[in-house]
Amino acid sequence: MVDDIEEALYDSGFSDTIAYFQQSVEQVKGLIEGEFNLSAESEMLRDTLNAGQVEVEGIAAEDIRSASRDISTEIASLIVFLIVAGSSRSAIEDSLEELIVGNSSKLGVVSHNTNTRFDSVFSAVVRSYAYSIYTLLGFNEFRYEGGLIQDSRPFCVERNGNTYTTEQVKSWADLPQWRGRMPGTTKETIFFYLGGYRCRHWLVPIKNADQQNA
Repeated sequence: MVDDIEEALYDSGFSDTIAYFQQSVEQVKGLIEGEFNLSAESEMLRDTLNAGQVEVEGIAAEDIRSASRDISTEIASLIVFLIVAGSSRSAIEDSLEELIVGNSSKLGVVSHNTNTRFDSVFSAVVRSYAYSIYTLLGFNEFRYEGGLIQDSRPFCVERNGNTYTTEQVKSWADLPQWRGRMPGTTKETIFFYLGGYRCRHWLVPIKNADQQNA
């Protein structure tokens, strides 16, 4: 049943959403490259940069597949529960509509899952691309930027506006679990995931004296 629901989900336009997501990532990459004038850099630099994206983009693709699977499983579980409970066809249809589409006070499972996953993965992929460039250009100090909102995590509140070295950022991966931390957060991926799911913050590179004089 889950496989059939997942197939129907893709046929409903979910795959178009994924394609739009991937196109958006490529557009932002182009903007980042333009900002750092990479079009004039050597082919070796470009190859190194692109090679560094394979792992993160693989994680992104897997997370998107996982999202569709989670959605399909949740829908299938509700259908089985309602059938076992002896619900009428109209009651099942109403419950499915509320789960999938949502209502005035709650997003449906498709919107909620895709918003959370795509937003998080999009930010991680773009951050990873930017960080690869920062590393290649010799940056070693960053400011944690993005501002605060009402539900900002304590992790981000503590760091917002402060400056950190590469080693200090890496050390965050050793901290105990915090709210919203993404699975797979390591000393390498912390630069991409930062505060976790739907984190809106960025590590903004700070030029050292040599770079300012370059």
